[in-house]
Amino acid sequence: MLYIAKDNKFIFERQYRHSTQEYLYEIPAGTLEENEEPKQCAKRELLEETGFIADDINELISIRTSPGYTNEILHIFYCTSHQRRESRLESDEEIEVIMLGKDEIARMVREKKIVDSKTLSALFVAEKLRLVEL
Repeated sequence: MLYIAKDNKFIFERQYRHSTQEYLYEIPAGTLEENEEPKQCAKRELLEETGFIADDINELISIRTSPGYTNEILHIFYCTSHQRRESRLESDEEIEVIMLGKDEIARMVREKKIVDSKTLSALFVAEKLRLVEL
């Protein structure tokens, strides 16, 4: 989910990923629970991982991650957030919430510090639809 906080900064996570054995910069995301709608999942994950409460929330795009070997679909949303509470991380999550401005994001993409595909897809589509300017 691509979130913009009240100060026009984007909500990112610096999260340790065991599969790559490194920290990655990503937009908040999570796994759908049984019978959960994607929009509800996005709101829940944002609150759990970052403490931010989603204001108006809109679907940005749904993408297939790697259709050559999985049927996984990621639903990416766009919203703003002006309220924050305490996050409720799961015991196996190691997440640092980071607020990034558009110049920082552009620099990090150029420097290959943001490499997560869902995050890059969200940024690309949001910019092409003129929802954000990077």
